[in-house]
Amino acid sequence: MNFPVPTQGSPLLPPLYLLASYTAGFLLLISLIFLIIHFRNKTLSFAHKAKEFLVWLVFLLIGIAAVAGYLLLPAPQVVSVSPAPDSIDNDLKSPITIQFNRPVSRRTMEKTIGPDVPGVWIFEDQLYTTHFYKKVVFYPDIGLDSNTTHKVELKNIKNTLQTSQGFDYSFSFKTKSDLVMAKAIETLKKETFKLPVPVYLQQHTLSCELASLKMTLAYKGIMKSEEELLSQVGVDTTAHVGNEWGNPYEQFVGNVDGKQMRDGYGVYWGPIERVAKLYGGAQAFQNGDIKLLTSNIASGNPVIIWVYSRNGTPTRWKTPSGVEVFAVAGEHTVVAVGFVGSADNPSQIIVNDSLVGQVYWSRSLFNRKWASFSQSGVIVYK
Repeated sequence: MNFPVPTQGSPLLPPLYLLASYTAGFLLLISLIFLIIHFRNKTLSFAHKAKEFLVWLVFLLIGIAAVAGYLLLPAPQVVSVSPAPDSIDNDLKSPITIQFNRPVSRRTMEKTIGPDVPGVWIFEDQLYTTHFYKKVVFYPDIGLDSNTTHKVELKNIKNTLQTSQGFDYSFSFKTKSDLVMAKAIETLKKETFKLPVPVYLQQHTLSCELASLKMTLAYKGIMKSEEELLSQVGVDTTAHVGNEWGNPYEQFVGNVDGKQMRDGYGVYWGPIERVAKLYGGAQAFQNGDIKLLTSNIASGNPVIIWVYSRNGTPTRWKTPSGVEVFAVAGEHTVVAVGFVGSADNPSQIIVNDSLVGQVYWSRSLFNRKWASFSQSGVIVYK
């Protein structure tokens, strides 16, 4: 199999890094076991054991730092892709997978497939819970185009710390002919209306509202950073103590890089409308309906809507001034940019999600998520 060379020269390598990683981990484990056994040795004085323990602890920390540096600091490299580059007769339902040897930055990487295919990009193979991902996978919503050469492009690939120089990588493959699937995909495309709103992943843990506003402004040709938008929204630094916290109806509550519902939350439609109006027309609303949403999208106006990303458990707290705040665990925003089916009764809603990219939500899933905040949102007029 002949692998293509990335456009800025990061060659595909065999996974030798696995041997190095496992070896380093094994040595660290042996060192830790030695420390435990040595410290339990009753023939040595406590002072002697403490001194040797500190020496070994320093070496252990140096080893951990070396392994972490090896995994996180160098530029990532592509080790495998699927479907294979330049391959033919690939299944239309096949996911597209790019595996790296080291964790990559989700925030800087740009991902495209040509021709455009409905689906979602997901980062996988993480080293720790929800961090340090080494694989990116595209899952088609229905399937890839039949008997078509698809080109996959990844741009600005960096290490997870964003300290390495970004590089680009691309490859192509061809799908097999499948008339049944081709007809289904063609029908979906004919029934789909979608605005060309760019997709940006959020740059901070809790900056979904800022990323959503950034997307809608970029659609209008206005480029703003999340930091600029956050300064205009404002931050409520009220400490979260018991059942008292800040007011998301006025400003962003808490730390934008914090943990939601602990030291950071988000901001609601009022402040987002206020900032959006600095750059043109915008209208916040509550108790909207599907026709309000689709009619605006059909008129060229994307809509930022409030949903949830996890369990959506409702809660409440009060501000220091006594204002009661309704909140939802996992509070999140997405940008509604399109729909599948008729505007009066669409079967799917297309949203730009700053956590994962562009996704197609079934009507039932969309309704459930949107209802969590009483069908609230901000229309950003073109």
